[in-house]
Amino acid sequence: MRLRWWIAIACATFTTTAAADSGRFNVHLDLGLGAPIAGQARPGYGSGSSIGGAGIFGFDYQLAEPFALELQVGGGGFAKEYPSSTKDGVPFATFSVGGRVRFLEEHDGYADEGGSLRGHLWLAAHTGLFRLDGRQFGADVALGYAMSAVRPLSVGPFVRFALLAAGDHRGPDAILLGGVSLSIGIKRSRAKIDTDGDGLSDDEERELGTDPTRADTDRDGIPDGIEVATGTNPLDADTDGDGLSDGVEDANRNGVVDPGETDPRLRDTDGGGVADGDEILSFRTNPLDPRDDDLDGDGVPNTADACPDTEPGTPVDAAGCDLARSVISLVDVPFEAKKSAVTPAVEKALAPALALARDSRTRFVVSVTVEPSGDLVEDLRLSQRRAEGVRVYLIEMGIERHRLEVESAGPAKADEHPAVTLRRR
Repeated sequence: MRLRWWIAIACATFTTTAAADSGRFNVHLDLGLGAPIAGQARPGYGSGSSIGGAGIFGFDYQLAEPFALELQVGGGGFAKEYPSSTKDGVPFATFSVGGRVRFLEEHDGYADEGGSLRGHLWLAAHTGLFRLDGRQFGADVALGYAMSAVRPLSVGPFVRFALLAAGDHRGPDAILLGGVSLSIGIKRSRAKIDTDGDGLSDDEERELGTDPTRADTDRDGIPDGIEVATGTNPLDADTDGDGLSDGVEDANRNGVVDPGETDPRLRDTDGGGVADGDEILSFRTNPLDPRDDDLDGDGVPNTADACPDTEPGTPVDAAGCDLARSVISLVDVPFEAKKSAVTPAVEKALAPALALARDSRTRFVVSVTVEPSGDLVEDLRLSQRRAEGVRVYLIEMGIERHRLEVESAGPAKADEHPAVTLRRR
């Protein structure tokens, strides 16, 4: 019966899944060589070699990362005997309790299960009963690095120092050991717990900034794990910024662009020049067909087309408007000499410019050339005032303020008449 129990315990120990680099429970075996470095068995005191070694078995329980409680027992021996001793060497034994702290621990699994060899740096300290110079009370501290080799085994170097109170002979004793530490993780580490079941461990979610207690942090309908695996952003419900949430674009929320779905990673799935959200919400066109991204076929996408009903074949400007109507120049507008007031006669002359501004949604630049007076500075000031006057008039007639800009054109050239120009920007 006892044999069957020991077999069951051994099987559980070596087959338990330890997804992280350490377990909730861990067992250790430190195999080291060294010597007493203080006390009457130290090198240089008397004759003979002080070299020896020890094997120390430990068991730790992680309370909360990175802290663990640890129990250790061990034994060994050293070659040099104490003065007046009849023995050929000095036996060593320990039974002590303490704690272990793991630093810089990786949580990507063991090297043989797709993780890395990187493990963790550890520091352990204990106090309890020792046997070297008779029975002694003492404390030890150990430092090592565990490399995640083969699940659930970690291997790495260590160094250990123990300081023991006076025993049978006068003075304290100290021991220094160095060697190889073997560690086995018995139970899954807390770092690999996936509280919300979204496919990402709580530790991974903390690194990403997602909520480990909510499967869908950005509430777009797609679990965080699928978003990370397929390249969408689990912190942004609209990864590509096209006006449609990722869960709307990926209708079945499987992370794959299936037939009939738009791509939540591409602002313009069909590449026609209009964002998916604009096609569906504004133009009622098909975001999977690039041909309907330019309804009037003038080469300017719907979202940039200020004149969406241009007749087929009409040359257009960058705004999609009739190129012939991109600029209008009104000659000899009857401003009073050296004045900028927009009189009824000026208003009548500006009627074509008003019609052009009303005919589209684009922005325009107003400029006015004036009769040369021989004083360039004064001509530039008059040109600016008249352009401002035209802009104010157009705004009063219902043209949006933000669509009108003003430029100072100065005096007309020698072969030109003064003119008011409205130019599409």
